[in-house]
Formats: sequence, structure tokens, C-alpha cells
Amino acid sequence: MGIAPEDIKIIFAGKELHNSTIIEECDLGQQSILHAVRTPHKMLNKRKNIANPIEESISDTSDLNDSGGSKPMNETLMDLPLDESDPNLSLEGGNDILI
Repeated sequence: MGIAPEDIKIIFAGKELHNSTIIEECDLGQQSILHAVRTPHKMLNKRKNIANPIEESISDTSDLNDSGGSKPMNETLMDLPLDESDPNLSLEGGNDILI
């Protein structure tokens, strides 16, 4: 997978398995699922190097909106029509979401 072992958490039955956990003692069945999840500390370190977009001044965003620039995300989402009769928004018909 290209990920270091210390960057992954193993989750079974909603609990994190640690290095001291012995798999044989976890009562894994034949159809048990183990989840490998990337630890968040690596992602947080990457985000620290990115400029904080909240620091943008209000006058800068109002200038963009007045000059025809893109809208802030909250306005864009509020303007989005959410018509439940739209077949593209329905989860029926095999468009299952797997998490």
C-alpha cells in the first residue's frame, strides 16, 4: 500500500487494535472485517503548512463578488437547488454509497 505501519490504525468491532493485541484473542469469525485507517496526525502536519483561508479579509471577498468572481462556498451551497424529485439526486437504482 505504500504506507508505513506506524501511519495506520487497525479497527475491529469499533475498537482500535494496538501492537500488543493478539489477533487470535479477538474472536475473529470467518466473515470478520478489519479496517485499516490512516492516522490523522500526518494529514494535520501537512495542513499546517497551508495558509489559513479564514485569514482572508472580508473586503477582499466582497470585491471578488462585486466584480463577477466566484462566490464563497456557503453562498454556492445555499443557491444549490435540492429537488428531491430529481432522478440524479436519488440513491435508488444501484447508486449505493459505500463507506
